[in-house]
Formats: sequence, C-alpha cells, structure tokens
Amino acid sequence: MATTRKRWRWLKIVILTPACLVLVIGVCFWLWGEDRVNLGGTTYAIDAARILADLEKGQSDVFVRPAASDIYPEETETPVMWDEMDYLRVAQAAQERAWDDADYLRVSQVAQASIRESPLGTWRLTSMMFGFDCEYFDRGFQAAWLHYFQNVRTSRLFGARLESEVVVYPSEGRVFVNKNLYIPRLGTWKEIDLMAMETAAEDALAIAEEAGGREIRLGVRNACDGVVRFAPDLQAEHWMVEYYRRSEDLISPKTLATFFVSSRTGAVERVGKP
Repeated sequence: MATTRKRWRWLKIVILTPACLVLVIGVCFWLWGEDRVNLGGTTYAIDAARILADLEKGQSDVFVRPAASDIYPEETETPVMWDEMDYLRVAQAAQERAWDDADYLRVSQVAQASIRESPLGTWRLTSMMFGFDCEYFDRGFQAAWLHYFQNVRTSRLFGARLESEVVVYPSEGRVFVNKNLYIPRLGTWKEIDLMAMETAAEDALAIAEEAGGREIRLGVRNACDGVVRFAPDLQAEHWMVEYYRRSEDLISPKTLATFFVSSRTGAVERVGKP
C-alpha cells in the first residue's frame, strides 16, 4: 500500500511539474511581453543608374551618407526598370552596411546581456512589398519595402530579435534602413524561402493584370498606384496584388481591386470582384 502511494506521488510530480512550468512560463509571457527598442535609422544616397553594376563588381562604396539638408530631396521622376531580385540585392547590401559593430555593442547594452554568437550574415527576409505607378507601369516597380530579422542568443534566458526595415526609392536615389531590437525574444517571424517560390513579384503582377488588373488600370486612365506584397505570416504562400485609386489620402486610399496569386503555382483569385 505504501509503495502504491509512493508511485502515485511520483506520478503526480512527473505530470504536474511540467504542467506548472508551462503555466508559469505562459503567465510570464502574458505579463512580460516583448519590448521594442528603436536603434536608430540610416539614410543613404545611391546612384540608381550604376548601383546594380557596382554591386555585381563587389564595390562597397555604393551607399553614401547625404548631408542633413539633402536627406529628403525632390523626386527626380526618373523611373527605373528594376525587378524583384534587383531590389533584394540593393536592400540586402544596404542593411548589412547599416548594421555595424557599434549597433551590436548597443544591443548588448540595451539587452543587458552579451551576444553569444555573431549575428553577421544571418539576416532572414520575412516580408517584401513592391510599389508600382500605373503611369509608368511598363517600367516595373518604382519602390520596395523589405523586412529582415534575425534571432540571436544572448547570456540571458530568452535571447533577442533584431529587425531591419529597408525602404528603397531608386527614383529619389535614396535607401532608408530602420533598426529595432525586441527583448526578450518570446517569438519569431516566418522566413521567406525564396528558393521555393516559382512566381516572382513581377510575374504575380503580370498574372493579376491578365485577371482583370489591366482593365481596372485603364478604366481610371492609369490614375492609380499599386503594391505587390508577400508576407507568409499574413498570406501564407500567396502574393497580394492591390490597385489603389490615386488620391491625396495616403493613409487610406480607395482600393480598386485585390488579387491573390500563388507563389508556387501562379493560380490567381480576385477578391471582392464587382
């Protein structure tokens, strides 16, 4: 009888201890939450006509810090003919240039913990969005927003997550990189597997055009703008292509049409078709 009670006692310990641990961790997560700390932003001037060729040659002096009075220049209205991979190449190089040893030292200071591994070279793409101007539709994308992250181990329990937000405006000759730190790291974001994608951003736009986008664009005489976005945390494996009526209301412009295009098969679906 005593042996049976001991067995039940040990069984309760085995079952309840992990359950209590999970409960405690869950409560801590709920009460604690992640803190987002901005580590600053950097603006670079680029030569849109040469930067792709210069990067191909391995040149590292393609990003220049402009004078404070020249950070927001007048738009040159010179459209480029860049595709998805061109923007990714520029964005990756820019954010690697923007993060330096001083940033990682500050990460350690803010997190009050030392980084156990070098984060260099471990940036992961988690979302991308490309903008087009219907007036210059044949030229392709005229802006891009790329979102990178990396999880780093620290001497503290939960580690940290670094975030790099890159905005590329070739027509203005500017690249913006914003840097954030999340501590403690209680979660992560999904990484985009570019190798698994059969449909590029420009392909998704072409498919949406054939599915009704061209009709909508011409129906407003190209007085519209649009975006092609891929974010696995929001839309799984689909590109989202949206057309907006051109308006002074930049916060909530009127949506003309939305298409979802599979990044694997190219299958398209129009949402909210009139």
